[in-house]
Amino acid sequence: MLTFVRLVLSVAAVSVFGWLNYFANAAGTLVSGQAAVHQLDNSDLSYLVATPLTQFAGHFAISGIFLLAVLVLIWWSPVARLLRGSSTTTAAIITLLTLMSLAVPHPAQAFYSKTDYTEAIYVLPNQSAFVIPDVGANKDTQAQFGSKAYYESNKVASKRVLIPHAKLENTGGTWGADYYVPTARVTLVNRTPFNHEWVTDTDRGSNPRNEGMPCQSNEGLNVTVGISIGTSVQEVDAAKYLYYFGTLPPKGDMADPNVVFTSVYYARSVKDVMDTIGHGEVLSLVCSEINALTLVDDNKAAGKIMTAVQAKAVAYFAERGITVDYIGWADTFSFDKAVQKAINDKFIADTVLPVLPTLQALADVKVKEGLGAGIEKHGLPASLIAIPEHILENLSGMFSKPAGK
Repeated sequence: MLTFVRLVLSVAAVSVFGWLNYFANAAGTLVSGQAAVHQLDNSDLSYLVATPLTQFAGHFAISGIFLLAVLVLIWWSPVARLLRGSSTTTAAIITLLTLMSLAVPHPAQAFYSKTDYTEAIYVLPNQSAFVIPDVGANKDTQAQFGSKAYYESNKVASKRVLIPHAKLENTGGTWGADYYVPTARVTLVNRTPFNHEWVTDTDRGSNPRNEGMPCQSNEGLNVTVGISIGTSVQEVDAAKYLYYFGTLPPKGDMADPNVVFTSVYYARSVKDVMDTIGHGEVLSLVCSEINALTLVDDNKAAGKIMTAVQAKAVAYFAERGITVDYIGWADTFSFDKAVQKAINDKFIADTVLPVLPTLQALADVKVKEGLGAGIEKHGLPASLIAIPEHILENLSGMFSKPAGK
């Protein structure tokens, strides 16, 4: 009967010990995740406090020695009799050793597949970093690395960040296969500026392909234009940029623990966003303005069209965390060949034909002046046999000089 009671007490002790460790591990997850955030502080003291908490708080646990002491007290009498040589307690001691083996957790592994080790990343000057605890009030406890403050002090913003880990108890039981997982994640936004020329000619622009913007005037005539644009993400807009465009999904099966517990996430690059969403939005804005006018008015209002496009593009991208550094025409307006020929012909008709008689008269004068200057300087050609009388009269008039000159 006493042996049965001791067995019940031992099972109870192991169970209570497991639950205490479960809550200690949960507390360690909170503490280590929040401690990791303070690595971004511009403070030596914060580093000295945050680093050990980041690395070790996730390993909070009640020592197995405590459980061992409780079990020894429960089984003290049988152990003492065994030590005195009583063979009747052998089975009880075997039971005790079995329970103690259950009380020793299996070796933990990090990130669901590796043993626990220090995991560090380095934040570059062109990156904005967010350290976000996995659990708890992470709206209030997450932090962003303040690169702009460094810049305003003429300093370079870079910092090493350690990823904190804690044991994740599996659903199979407290003493099952436990794994270390991140208690905070890091999200990085690359602020490297983007500049591009979306043009038709494959020998120009930023890509060796046709990226011209095909539109239509309100008569349905084709108009293709080229755009030059530069954009960037300011540090203050990094969170907004992430909200709209997100991060690159980790490679692999999203149900795989090795993917679920990815430590570092990277935002979509500004280039990727501008090559897709950005290009589509600018194309829409440009074509909307061109389609509102006739072909003739489009030509005349190119400057006004770009002013309207610029204002709308700046507003659209700013709302999504992207700053438009510049935007303008990067090419001439291009039309169908027949339309372009008609435009050229009309230009000639409107510009050249009205002044053609004047241009011809000036040309005749220039020819005569040139001929006269040549005869005056070199004389008549030796091979010349006869000159019509009316030409001689004209020449004599051209070269006659007033008396006394």
